[in-house]
Amino acid sequence: MTHRRKSFSGFSLLELLTVLTIISVFMGLLFPIGEKFVSKSRRMADATHLRQLALAYLDYISEDENNFQKFNRVKNAYDWANLLAQSGYINDPHLYVAQQDPELSRVQEFPLQIVADSKPDPGMHDTAFRKLPISWIFITGIPRNAPLHTTPLAYSRGLKISTGHWDKNSVYGPQGGFVVFLDGHVKFFSSLENRLIDYKTGQATSYIRQAVPEFSHAYDGHGRVW
Repeated sequence: MTHRRKSFSGFSLLELLTVLTIISVFMGLLFPIGEKFVSKSRRMADATHLRQLALAYLDYISEDENNFQKFNRVKNAYDWANLLAQSGYINDPHLYVAQQDPELSRVQEFPLQIVADSKPDPGMHDTAFRKLPISWIFITGIPRNAPLHTTPLAYSRGLKISTGHWDKNSVYGPQGGFVVFLDGHVKFFSSLENRLIDYKTGQATSYIRQAVPEFSHAYDGHGRVW
């Protein structure tokens, strides 16, 4: 009587380890690519938000002189946001916080609006909004006839004014930051070294304070920066 041996097909231990090694190598290659794609997508969203804020600001101050003067009386970035929210332009807090902002980790509640639109207190600050870490620093005191394409309106938090570089604790770390100009165009700079235009001379400058009138001021969420 003849006995036939059963043959078993499958992976040997060595083959299985080889496959797992190849998969881990591919994962190691793909993960940084995916991470960069997510980071780029988030920055694109931030740039869109900054553009919306700049265009809303431009529309608002073009209505009449009083609106322009209101921005010159703000005390911090929350007041700046509140003016646009009360006027009916932008009432979405998400536009004021970058998606990669490291300060987001301490946010416990993200509000749906900047000011309450319900009676009897329309225009009342949403207290949760006041607790958000605003990612941008806004500049006031810019004349309405300022050059639109070269005059900054806001920039990413964490910029070292004296050097034109963003510090390691800034919104995007030392990689750089955004600057949005009056006409609404937004640029990401790794450094501002000779990338801006001096408001007086029209020459290249590395200092954002020289790119706006000398009587202009900048505000973050805590108050006046310069």
